[in-house]
Amino acid sequence: FTPNGFAQSTAGEYTSNMFWIVGLALIASWVVAVVFTPYLGVKLLPEIKKHEGGHAAIYDTPRYNRFRQLLGVVIRRKWLVAGSVVGLFLVAVLGMSVVKKQ
Repeated sequence: FTPNGFAQSTAGEYTSNMFWIVGLALIASWVVAVVFTPYLGVKLLPEIKKHEGGHAAIYDTPRYNRFRQLLGVVIRRKWLVAGSVVGLFLVAVLGMSVVKKQ
């Protein structure tokens, strides 16, 4: 909505109010997410009980083992992952040249 809020066109004239409303709603949503949600979590969630078997009982599940394996691959090949992220970012930046400008 930011381009609509600052656009000097007919569309901007009609959508600039929506820009301010959406912006304020997003800020209010962020405040609620940061302040109120953790408070509700403390008040509503039950107390964590100890599992039999200790550490192994909690983390010895197929889903956790697959996640741990994936995380190990990502950490071992951190330069490849970082290069992929930079490459995708560059593709996105170059793709913006195709987008019509006002």
